[in-house]
Amino acid sequence: MSDFLEERAEFKGFNRYYNAEILPFLHEKEAERQKLVSKGYKVGFGIAALGVVIAVFATSRGAPPMVFFVVAALGAIIGMISGAAVLGSMKKEIKQHLVGRICQFLGWEFVEK
Repeated sequence: MSDFLEERAEFKGFNRYYNAEILPFLHEKEAERQKLVSKGYKVGFGIAALGVVIAVFATSRGAPPMVFFVVAALGAIIGMISGAAVLGSMKKEIKQHLVGRICQFLGWEFVEK
């Protein structure tokens, strides 16, 4: 990663601080993030596939063809939302750490509402 500009007085020493306090945390969380992304894809595609299976079943039982498209689309949308939700807690934790550490460096206090 390239160095941060430290031209302003309040940012002097930030490169050192970043490398000592923030970067190790990000490296530690990367493997966990990759696992959660994989899990998110599996959950998302699983729900989307279930939607398609239900749509095919309903259509084979005499439901109008439009039901297939509606149910399949709903399955895909719910699958995408579910897949993204898997990462939600990790995003919050990383944001809290990053913003908290940067504010700490600047002498501020960060409290998430």
